[in-house]
Amino acid sequence: MLNQTPLSLNDYSLVDIKDAFVGYKINQQVNDRVAWETARFISFVSLKAAGNKKMKTPNDLMVFDWEQKDTKKGTRGNKWTKQEIEKLKKEKPGWFK
Repeated sequence: MLNQTPLSLNDYSLVDIKDAFVGYKINQQVNDRVAWETARFISFVSLKAAGNKKMKTPNDLMVFDWEQKDTKKGTRGNKWTKQEIEKLKKEKPGWFK
């Protein structure tokens, strides 16, 4: 995984090893996403060639977890309304300064 011999790991601190492991896991996740998106695109093109007129984009075939809209309040897809902001100001008067 880290392409290191056991003796060479003695030269690294635990933080270095953890950083290498986290970087490896992130790289694996990116590679997995690319593989899934490639498979979805190939399926989309195959279905479009067969005459499926309902699908306009590969997302119509399948939406992945990492493509889901973020539902946290205050994000681009779920903005605060003026009424909600006023309500928060009344509940926590010293919070907005």
